[in-house]
Amino acid sequence: MLRHTRASKGLLSWQQEAGLHRESAYGRYSPVRRVFAIPDEMSDGEFATRLAHIVDREDALHLVGATLDGGGATSYRQSFPLPLRHLSCTAEELEHAARAAVAPPRNGGPWWEVAVLHGPDGRRYASCVFDHLVSDGYSVLLLQNELTGRGRRERSSAAGAYQEWVAWQRREFPRDGGGAGASRGFWLRHLDGTTADRPTPLPFTTDAAGGQPGLVTTMTRDLPLTFDDLRAAAQVLRATPFLLVFANLIAAVSQLSGSEDITVRVAGTGRRPSMAGALGWFADAFPIRTRATGIADPHRALAVARPLTARILGTPATAPWEYIRALSSASDVGDAKRQIMLNFAPDETPQLFTEAEGEHTGPGSADALHLFVKSGPEGNCRLAALVDHGVFAPEGVRSFLDDVGHALATMARPRQRVESA
Repeated sequence: MLRHTRASKGLLSWQQEAGLHRESAYGRYSPVRRVFAIPDEMSDGEFATRLAHIVDREDALHLVGATLDGGGATSYRQSFPLPLRHLSCTAEELEHAARAAVAPPRNGGPWWEVAVLHGPDGRRYASCVFDHLVSDGYSVLLLQNELTGRGRRERSSAAGAYQEWVAWQRREFPRDGGGAGASRGFWLRHLDGTTADRPTPLPFTTDAAGGQPGLVTTMTRDLPLTFDDLRAAAQVLRATPFLLVFANLIAAVSQLSGSEDITVRVAGTGRRPSMAGALGWFADAFPIRTRATGIADPHRALAVARPLTARILGTPATAPWEYIRALSSASDVGDAKRQIMLNFAPDETPQLFTEAEGEHTGPGSADALHLFVKSGPEGNCRLAALVDHGVFAPEGVRSFLDDVGHALATMARPRQRVESA
């Protein structure tokens, strides 16, 4: 049994509250899954000991209840059997664990589990499945790094103190969009009378032609670039890999629309530095409004974005998305769906199974046009999109992905030519 003193009741974070509202409309979130190899030299006992230590430390892993009733509340259990099991499995069962394993039921026990899968090749794999109200994807990556002894966990007096972080978040960012913190003033100045969720000006929405609500397509393609290429090009251009991606995205939107005032939503970790190593649902998003002449040129967009993002990617970026929407008199849900959300995730430890390049269509909906730039199985840059057919025309998104991918490759080519000369 795991025992650690912590409050049995707590507040809902902004992320958890928004998640519960979304679930009431669309059903339970897909779980956060991750499957990775366990080092051969690590015994089953050592693996279990590492997991027990992490669970004892981390408040978020003790979550057993969450409700919107009475203004919202969470429940935590002080002790429970370690949710760790061992299974022998086939190669097909391994892949199922990575792609389709479901989170445990919300019935009073922990909302997550870890299984050690003994594969047909004699290797062992850890399959981690978390309810999204417990953890975001970055937290599960931190968990993987600590369980396998790879990577370096950042420690602080706040490590594991998810309950304290939620209480701080609710004080700093009141429900009505009020408060006197520096973040509130920053976002009001940055948005300057516009809403956080105003649509990104894209010419391939389905408003006029009529779409197909209830269908989503995932588009995945590999780019002829690695993250090493991006990092090297960014160094030459006095930027970061994220800035290169962001600038080329803004330029592509401007080229298509003719607009020089563009708002894009960006996924962020939502963490203060003191919480860098803690587990929980911290991840959120924030709007970046880029307005300047000439931003259809990627290099001009980069020059504008460099100081703009430097001002945002600090304390302002910890403001919850729903709080920023509230203080900016957010529009209806339909407007938010017509916005691009950029997810930049140069994952240094790819999962055991990754999506193949191509397209997959199935039932569902999306709260934005999600664009992902992440690491592929060979270390290459992978560009993907999640497209809601009720909002965007898939053929338009395909062409747009081509434009963004080509622009990124073009920005890296001067360095490649110099090296080959």
